[in-house]
Amino acid sequence: MADDEQPERRRKMMERKHLHGITLLGGLAMALLCGCIRDELEPCPPLRLSLEVADKNYVNSAAAARLGYEEERPEDLPFREYVSDLAYRVSDLETGRVVAERALSPVEGDAGSVEVPLPADLPYGSYVLTAWGNLGDTAAFDSDLASLGLHPGGAEGSDAYFTRDTLVYALDSERFSCGMRRLKGKLILATERMPEAYAFSEWKVSDIMSRFSAEGGYREPTTLAFDRSWEREEPAMVAKSLLAPSRKRGASQVDLRYHVGDRPSEGGNWIAPEPVCVTMSRNELTILRYEYDPCCCRFKIFILINDNWETLHIMDVE
Repeated sequence: MADDEQPERRRKMMERKHLHGITLLGGLAMALLCGCIRDELEPCPPLRLSLEVADKNYVNSAAAARLGYEEERPEDLPFREYVSDLAYRVSDLETGRVVAERALSPVEGDAGSVEVPLPADLPYGSYVLTAWGNLGDTAAFDSDLASLGLHPGGAEGSDAYFTRDTLVYALDSERFSCGMRRLKGKLILATERMPEAYAFSEWKVSDIMSRFSAEGGYREPTTLAFDRSWEREEPAMVAKSLLAPSRKRGASQVDLRYHVGDRPSEGGNWIAPEPVCVTMSRNELTILRYEYDPCCCRFKIFILINDNWETLHIMDVE
């Protein structure tokens, strides 16, 4: 009986070895097949990044346009019509390695946005974009684009724009669009019924932030001074100054003085309204109207708020 079982046992062992061999060959074939399929996969979709203009007009430009103080611009102009030059840097959030950058240079073309060229083989991860624009010849950058002087040399400087964003590049998250935002507001001083002899004015504005940090925001308050001579056949005396935001609400005092003649007067040939305090804000027009009363040689001062003129007194705005 035992001799009869030996051939059967050998036959089953051979079958098991045969099946095992088939299994190994099948596994090897599948591995090779999978390797081929992986090699033929398309690369990860590249990171796509574009810059657009978020602030094309001041938030209250429509009201100012109706009064003739500011022109409201169309919303569909090319990018370069709002932001004429551009500098940016894209870096790895973890390592700080710069993966793309552009030195300050003019924006060309008529597209409504600017594409940021990025390496096609950029791996998934988090990246930080820092971009500045519309700086002209007054740019006062730190070497690593970390901050910008807003009023270089005490001047009003350019109508600067900025954006900073963290891009989390991952599967199904490959396309980003970031909006450039205006860093300054504008102060408009309109004077009415002023005697023609007064053809020169000067004004100071206190507690205006002079620097902007990409990470920390506005800092370093300062006082700025401006002046202008007037051709008195002009129908109105309207002076404009680009200004960074105030240090805090109601902190900026406006001191205005009018001089007889076309230059600063020696002695007492000048007149000044009461100083007033205002709040300068980014992307917003602050409009003051000075109405001279020749009967009492005094001024009535108004500020435009929500499309309405409101009487303003010294230290009134808080």
